[in-house]
Amino acid sequence: MPATAPPTFASLFDWRLPFSLPGSFAPNPGWTFGNVVINTTNSRAPQVEQAIVGKLSYGRQLGKVIEAVEVLCASLKTDRGDPRITAFEALADEVREIKQSMAADRLSQLKRELEQLRAQDPTAWKKLVASSG
Repeated sequence: MPATAPPTFASLFDWRLPFSLPGSFAPNPGWTFGNVVINTTNSRAPQVEQAIVGKLSYGRQLGKVIEAVEVLCASLKTDRGDPRITAFEALADEVREIKQSMAADRLSQLKRELEQLRAQDPTAWKKLVASSG
């Protein structure tokens, strides 16, 4: 009995459409962002959304909206104790705290990476230091 070769990694993921006529299948241009799926079911223009998020993330868009609403809230002549404004300001503060925390985490990560570079590749480290002025 001839020996059969074990399956390759690629063959484990090999799949075929139930039909193979060229041009008979137009895939949905859907995509995911975290738990959010953007496709023609929940968006009139998923390609537009994908292009926007590709250039300006949801976080960046939301950050700009929060900044603008903060300016509007600060300029209101109404009672500053309005619970909707208070809730929004708390949200904006929480977002700001998260951003500051993440920035500190990123700085720590960069420091570790630079220390690794200095230890593992002194020549590259010297080039980097020389180029940074």
